[in-house]
Formats: sequence, C-alpha cells, structure tokens
Amino acid sequence: MSFVDKKVFVSGVKVCEKPLRTLQAGVLRVDYQSGFLRYIRIGELEVLRLVNFALRDHNWETIPFSIIGEVIEEGVDSFCIRYRALFKSPEIDYEAMVEINGDTSGRIAMRFEGRSHCDFRKNRIGFTVLHPLKEYVGQDLEAVHANGCVQQSHFPDLISPHQPLFDLSQLKWKVGEFEATLKFDGDVFEMEDQRNWTDASFKTYCTPLEKPYPQEVRIGDSVKQEVCLCVSGNSEQQGSIDDTSQIVSISKGHNWEPVPELGVGKSQEIAMLSTAECECLSKLGLSHYRVELDLSGSDWREVLDVADSESQAMGLPITFAIFLSHVEDLTELLEPLALLGRRVKSVLLLPKGRKVLPSDWIPVLAQRIRSSSPEVLIGAGTDAFFAELNRERVPTEELDFLSYSLNPQVHAFDNLSLVETFEAQGETVRTAQSFADGADIHISPVTFRMRWNPNATETEGDHAEGELARDVDLRQLSLFGAAWTMGSIASLGRAGATAISFYETVGERGVMQASQPVNPELFGPAPAGAVYPIYYVLKEFAEARSACYLDSSVPRAIVSLLVKKECSSRLLLANLRDYTVKVDLKEVFEPVSLSCMDANSWNESTGVGYGEDLPKCTFSQTLLDLPPYAFVVLEGSVK
Repeated sequence: MSFVDKKVFVSGVKVCEKPLRTLQAGVLRVDYQSGFLRYIRIGELEVLRLVNFALRDHNWETIPFSIIGEVIEEGVDSFCIRYRALFKSPEIDYEAMVEINGDTSGRIAMRFEGRSHCDFRKNRIGFTVLHPLKEYVGQDLEAVHANGCVQQSHFPDLISPHQPLFDLSQLKWKVGEFEATLKFDGDVFEMEDQRNWTDASFKTYCTPLEKPYPQEVRIGDSVKQEVCLCVSGNSEQQGSIDDTSQIVSISKGHNWEPVPELGVGKSQEIAMLSTAECECLSKLGLSHYRVELDLSGSDWREVLDVADSESQAMGLPITFAIFLSHVEDLTELLEPLALLGRRVKSVLLLPKGRKVLPSDWIPVLAQRIRSSSPEVLIGAGTDAFFAELNRERVPTEELDFLSYSLNPQVHAFDNLSLVETFEAQGETVRTAQSFADGADIHISPVTFRMRWNPNATETEGDHAEGELARDVDLRQLSLFGAAWTMGSIASLGRAGATAISFYETVGERGVMQASQPVNPELFGPAPAGAVYPIYYVLKEFAEARSACYLDSSVPRAIVSLLVKKECSSRLLLANLRDYTVKVDLKEVFEPVSLSCMDANSWNESTGVGYGEDLPKCTFSQTLLDLPPYAFVVLEGSVK
C-alpha cells in the first residue's frame, strides 16, 4: 500500500509531539513537554500526573497555544523555565507569561500571568492539576478551604458523579513515606473526577462551576495565578526508572475470561456498502452491526432497509440505537422490528435532545418491545459521556444492559494522554456495574473524537472548508490507532464490559477506506478500498473465544494479552510508544511464529492493507524488539 505520509500512518498526527525532557527538583523528577509538567514523581511513585493551564471557550473548546521565547535553565537538581504562550483562534487573541521553578528542596512553582487582546467569552482560564489514579484512588486527603477551614477527606473510589471537593486553597496527602502539599493562589479551585470522561486523573481546577458561564472577557483583562507543590520526607534520592531504555516484562495475574462482543457502526459517510466492502468486513467475524435510527426523522425506514441488507451481506445481527423524542415515536418501529426477527440482536433506547433517557419512559418502551420482539435484548442510557449516565442513573429492572459512549479526547489530545485513558476506561465499567443491578455494560460507540458536545452552550459551527470534520481523526488510519484500539478492548474487557461497538464500517470514521472516498485529498494516506490497521486488531479479538489480560511492568508502553482460538493460543502485543520497546515474554509464552504489523510490513506486495492475512515467520525467541506503535501476533504455547 502506498501511503502519502508515513508519519501520519505510524502516529496518526501530522506534527510530531515534542519529546519529554526530564528535569530534577530535589527529590522530584518531572517530564517537561510543550509548556507543561508531566509525571512528577519520587522514584516509582507518581506525585502528580500533570500541571498545566487551559483557555476554554464558551463551548468548552480548548484553545491551542504556541510557545514563544522559551528559555530552560537546568541545574543538577533544580530548573527554571520561562516562555510566552499565545492563544489564537478566529474569536480569541490572548497572551500569557509563564514561569516554572523547581528547586533543590523538592518545591515546584508555576506562575501564569495572562492578558486579553480582544473581547471574547470563556468558561475557564487558568491552572489545572491532575492527580493520578494508581496511587490515590480511595486514599486519604486533607483539604484547606478558602476561609481557612480544614477538611479531612479522601480521593473517590468509585467515580464521583459530581465534584468531591469545593472552595480549595490547599491540598495535602501522603505519597509513600513523603507528604505532599499543593497550594493555589489567584482563584478559587475545586476538584472533579475526570474518570467520568475517561481521563485517568482527579483534576483540581478553577473557576468554580457554580459561577455562571460563559463569562465575558474584555480587552485588557488580566489573570494572575500560581500553583506550588512541596514535598517533605526522607531526602535520600529515590530510585528512578527510565522507560525508554528498560526491558518491559509481561506477567499473568488474571483468569481466562470471555472476550467482549465486538461490533462496528453503520457509516455516515456513504449511503450503502458495496458488495466488496461487505465481503471484506464479513472477514472480521464481528458480533454485531450498530445502526442508528432517528424515529423523529422522515428517512428511518430507508435507513433500516439498507442496514438490513448490509447486515445480511456481512453476516451480522443488528443492534439498533433508537433515538426518540417521545414515547410514542416507538409505535411505528414495532412491526418492522418484529419482521426482522432474529436479525436484530438488541435495541438501545436513547433520547433525542436530552443527555439521558428519562427513567419513566423505560418500563413503557421495554414492555412494548418485548410484546412484539421477545428475544431482543433491551438497553438504555446515554449517547454522551459516562458522566451523564453517572449523574442521571436509570433504573435497570426492565433492561438487559446499560450503555454509554466513549472517546479519549474530551480534555487532552496528544498520544500520551490518549494512552493514559485506558486506566480510566475500565473504571467507568466498574462504577457502572455498581448501579447496574446485574445488567450488562455495553459501550456504544467508541470513537477517537467527540461526536457531539452535550455541554455546549450554543450550536457548534461546521468545520472550515479544506479541513476534516470535527469528529474525524487521522489516528483512524494509523498504527497508533490500532494500538490504542487494542488497549481500549483490553481495559474495557478486563473490567467486564459485555459488548463494545467501535467506530464505523468505512470512511474517515471507519475500519477501512470507502471504495469511493469522500475526501481523498484530506484523508489522503488511505487508498480507496484499503483497510486500516485497526481492522487487524478487531479481527484478532473477534476470532478469540477467551482472553487472559496480562500485566505489564510499564503499562503505558506495552499492552498485552493471551487469546484462545479453536486450535491455538496467541499472544497479542501492542507498542504504545513512538520508539522501539524491548519486551520480555519468558514468563508467559513460548512462541513458534510471529506476525508483525508496523510501518515496514504494510505494502501492496503482501496484500496487507487490503484484508489479506499478516505475513507470518518462524520465531522462537522470548525477547522481542517491538517497533513504534507496532502490533504483533505470536503463536505458540502458554506457560
């Protein structure tokens, strides 16, 4: 396959993300990248995940900024960083001076002084601080409020629907044998549980959401803020791990479990799949075909008929996502639904114009569907984020499953942040199970970008001419996209999700390019009719009977699991990093053959890229070099 831009094919981004630069502040090590501090840690213990700032407009869009005049002064165990941040959008012109200081005592301070060069509306300007999950879920925490009152609290265990802490000026908590203190100045801060949006963190931010928004910002308005982290304890330097050079080991720690039922959604890009497209998609061996029907529209019958034809050509049962404005909207669907019979696997009931299906609709709708189609599974929930379902929980007595959608780019948009979401994806399933009363958990759908913004304060405009649509991401056709998809399946599957609908069939949001692409000049790396790397990941999982989810010594570098098929066991590996990672297999697997999907194996001569099997070679080593974002299938025996 000929790809125009190899960089896009590998990483899914046109502009390479800056490498992490590791700095020291006393006992603290921190990675600096693009103006922000990441992975502040003491040895192997993560103190903070991220310290950054954001300008969020009236629709909660994060405005990008450029860095001007960056200066980094680095000592043996101290540093100072200074730069100007310029925020530009069609409506916004904003500038900030930023200074970050880390000293030998284990103190890091970050200052932000911003000024507006125009009038605009904002929902937030200022710092956010992220606490990681692994070290802190359920752990004790001391909060000091703006009036000086001290509150003994804790980080939430299950995902908190609303803010667990308000009106903050200081936080104090334990990190191993150390004590960490975080002070805020310049605004009032509060904390939210970002697992609601699959961010793997607890976020402390300003300004309080109880204040009306959006707020008017006038030309010349200024903001001054500072956050300061201090740690105290044993001053001896802790051991540190360099993720880029270490060998990653994988180990078993879980039982064999069923693989979630995987499906794909109907394309919104083309009216009907071609015979060749259906044939290629049928080879995936998926469990269902997700089809949206808006019963308040005039064309839902036509969509249903086309979907029925496509589903039969692919050999897949349909799972309908039904959008209703009123309970009575369902009436006209009951007869066509009954006529489809066993070709319908499930019906997901969703509201049109609301975030969550009203609870009092569920008994009426479920009874009507069961009367005409008794074998169809019935679910309800939200077409938006898990946060909406968590805040407005629906009764499950009449339901077979609860459902919510998932995308990894609500708050952050770089590859490292997308990988971090795996930790939180499983947490949404765990929390949903806590109020599902035994109902299954479906994720429908999983996409790379937000399909719609349930919290927008006004309708978002169309994308500019010559640009991809807002909900399209080049990661869709990339090796990174395939590795991320494997990580998502592993996270959700390990947590107990029963079914997951990924992406669409063809096109810019699909698992393969359309036979007649809509925007070949914009989505140009993928030739007509070619499959994306995601295709091969889904195929491996869809063919599996059961899986054993493995532990990685560096979870943000390697995702791995064992799968059982009819006559063989396989080890699946994906590299989540943009550099080669060495993986030690000896504890879990003895390979006899290897199939690798990376930048060098994707070409027309092998048929890879058009649905043919990945090339296989003899391989018996237990130490493997995994290229950037590569996906590997090893056949052999499980230890």
